[in-house]
Amino acid sequence: MGKETRIRKYKTHPLVGAALALSLLLTAAMCAASFGFYMYVEKQNREALEMREKCAEEAYLCLCENLGLREMRAAAEALSRLELFGGCGEADDLRAAIISGNVDEETAEALREALDGSATVYEAVADADRAAGKTLVESDTAAGGGSWAALRDLDEVGTNEAHKLASRYVGGGVTLEQAENRTFPPVYTFTCKNASADITRAGGKLLRMYVYRHGGATEKSDEHCRAAAEKFIESAGIKGAVLVSEEADKDEVGYVFAGSFSLGDETVVCPDETVKVGVSRKGAAVCFFDAAVYYREKPASHDVDLPSVNRAQAAKSFGVDPENLTLVYTENRLFWRLGGVKTLLLDAQTGEIRVQNP
Repeated sequence: MGKETRIRKYKTHPLVGAALALSLLLTAAMCAASFGFYMYVEKQNREALEMREKCAEEAYLCLCENLGLREMRAAAEALSRLELFGGCGEADDLRAAIISGNVDEETAEALREALDGSATVYEAVADADRAAGKTLVESDTAAGGGSWAALRDLDEVGTNEAHKLASRYVGGGVTLEQAENRTFPPVYTFTCKNASADITRAGGKLLRMYVYRHGGATEKSDEHCRAAAEKFIESAGIKGAVLVSEEADKDEVGYVFAGSFSLGDETVVCPDETVKVGVSRKGAAVCFFDAAVYYREKPASHDVDLPSVNRAQAAKSFGVDPENLTLVYTENRLFWRLGGVKTLLLDAQTGEIRVQNP
């Protein structure tokens, strides 16, 4: 009996009560702090989710709008943002259709249908991706220019490979740093204090380059500058380019080249597929390069029949030496061209002559 009494007294001792109260108080404070932190995290998550949803909605509406306006560059950029914020996965067929310019009304309508709330963004993009895949299968993707078709089926290169390519083109042992670039087509951009270079993710092609050349190299002749431009453009993977214009000043020479392909015994020049190259007279070093138009306009292949009107017949129609004629491919048709103040074009299939301002 005495032992039980002592135990009861020990349990109700003021120090024990104070310790228990303090323990309960600390536990309650920890629970309150945990709950507060949980509510804070939940609030942050809700705000982040709401922000992502707003970004996805903005990208979605921007995609629909630009598809309707046929602004393919802006549409592709909006699709990238939609994939990032919308959690809808990668729409490979829709992206390929945007790159090729083959987004038909059915594909665009599949996206616009979600505007009435009948589908989620994920479902809308999935429907548009399926529609785009059907469009690509049914369309002749190699028929026309303006579609970036030459890049469409190329394998994607990684950052390291693109960095090596950029360093090789810029030259001079410079240290290039990667920069963010959201232009279309997708590229890796590398810069330093006096140079920049864009390498396409598809195929690792040099798209643009600018270099400010330091130093006091010896000035070179026009012939040296032209040879440097031709060598550089070939090293960039553009074979058979034809020089179509040249503009020189005391410091730099600018060249415009056009793509070409062989058709029978003739070399066909493609004046729409242009590449611009700038060469500094000091050391005949390439300081500017822009092949964006070339890759945008170049089809995957030139599927063209031999001309019905040959060189001799065309020369007879113009009353000129056959050597003065150039066979060109533009507007998806073949023409014999005679240059001048006004360019004479003779349809290589029908023999009809027309005048075109150069």
